[in-house]
Amino acid sequence: MTPSRLLPLTMSVLLSLSACATERSKVISLSLWLDTHERESLFFKGLIARMEKDLPHIRLRLRFMPFEDLKPRFLGQVGETREPDIVYMMNDWVGELAEQQVLRPIAQPLNDILPAAASSMQYQGQNYGVPFVFQTIALLYNRDLIDQPPHHFQELKPRATDSGVYPLIYDQRNFYYHAPWFHACGGQLFDANGRFVLKREPLRRSLQDAYALQQGQIVPAGASYSVMLNLFAAGQSQLMISGPWSMGLLQENKLSYGVAPLPRNSCSETPRSFIGVKGFGVNRLSRHPEAVEEVIAYLTSAESQQQALKALDNLPVHQRVYQQPLEPAQQGFYAQLQHGVPLPNHPMMKDVWQEMNWLLGQVFDGQPLEARLDEALERLQRRAGSYER
Repeated sequence: MTPSRLLPLTMSVLLSLSACATERSKVISLSLWLDTHERESLFFKGLIARMEKDLPHIRLRLRFMPFEDLKPRFLGQVGETREPDIVYMMNDWVGELAEQQVLRPIAQPLNDILPAAASSMQYQGQNYGVPFVFQTIALLYNRDLIDQPPHHFQELKPRATDSGVYPLIYDQRNFYYHAPWFHACGGQLFDANGRFVLKREPLRRSLQDAYALQQGQIVPAGASYSVMLNLFAAGQSQLMISGPWSMGLLQENKLSYGVAPLPRNSCSETPRSFIGVKGFGVNRLSRHPEAVEEVIAYLTSAESQQQALKALDNLPVHQRVYQQPLEPAQQGFYAQLQHGVPLPNHPMMKDVWQEMNWLLGQVFDGQPLEARLDEALERLQRRAGSYER
């Protein structure tokens, strides 16, 4: 090849390299949407400040909003403004968001992630998110009111009217908190192939057991998450079923508390809570997918996960952080994780939450169990048919 023919090729290569260098030298602005969990908000603000020093070519704008608003706002805005580039999501959103084609598959390897989390954001053979922390529930007990946590509901005595202290409180109208009794009775939502396989009898038995706790003055009527926290923090309940996210309030109130496995009900199997996972998903319309994955790799690195173990309530998902001793409360929640059920990420989960929460509300309001159960199951079966066509 003559020198005159080499010149255009050389210039082309130089221009290409120059363009890459210019792109790299530009400051890329990205956005991350998160929910307004107080400790996570403080943690991520500090983590992002460090990240921007280590990755000076990236600036990350944080937007916080209530958890219940995060998914609908993401779905409503993603196609109009391409915002956000990254969403901090629960794994049970994955199937729904993937079906609506708003998430970009992620190629980041998950070799160091604990198995219970590694598959949590995979849907139809593709990975749509990188896990960050676990979410699960266990039994919290007030050491000033009870010496040892119970192993079975039969050990709990009805509330003494003069004391005003309930044996147990939990958000009984929320299926997330009811799920351990449902699983203990043999309940299952989906099979390995994603088919909806909910059976009537396990659900009915679990509902009967839960309602019996209210009738027997073990659990107060009308218990909700906020009522639960306030009563337990005020010393008006011996036991509470909740997750690590509740511990901040207990520490503020200087409660002496412990964390134990969930008590058994009348069914034969061990109560198993849902293992939820929060992690990072990528907007399919993001203009900077490479920079987005660079940010996610930084946020989910082993070093960041070590910091999360010290600063957050929820447990991180990286295997290496568990090579060191855990705090007593962390040990309790980690033990519960070993007996959990992965939270399904099927797109039908939004229907499951809606119908199950409706059903629990009906049952605890004293409505006829059998009739309301059949109504909810009929609606769920119709929805399942639309997904399986």
